[in-house]
Amino acid sequence: MSSWIQDLNALWDFIGYVVLSAPDDFAEEDYLSPNEQMNLERAFEELRNAMNLIKPSKMNDAKRRDALSLLEESLSSYRAGDDVKGAHLLQDFQVLILASRPCNKPHILPQPAERPGLPQSLADPLCCSQEVSRR
Repeated sequence: MSSWIQDLNALWDFIGYVVLSAPDDFAEEDYLSPNEQMNLERAFEELRNAMNLIKPSKMNDAKRRDALSLLEESLSSYRAGDDVKGAHLLQDFQVLILASRPCNKPHILPQPAERPGLPQSLADPLCCSQEVSRR
């Protein structure tokens, strides 16, 4: 099966799909065989693999490690039955990679106080050379 994520825009969309579908509400696609259907493990494998789409010039090693750590924490939370925490961590991952996504609109990021434990690397993300506002 080919990758579900071909570019950074698809990665952005796929994260939303996973947040809405995880851990066990992925739609069954009639054009896929049973072993190709999306599930929690396959979704996170796709997300890990998609990290290769982000150029090293857009995400340094420390941020890349933080992003992968957020993915693993999110997956662990979903596996443990904590869907809310899993979704929040996946959204934190999305915020972290925000600087790597081409965009054409301003972004509103959570205040660090709204999300206790928000990694320092998310405190002041760079976003497409645009003004970043806080809620």
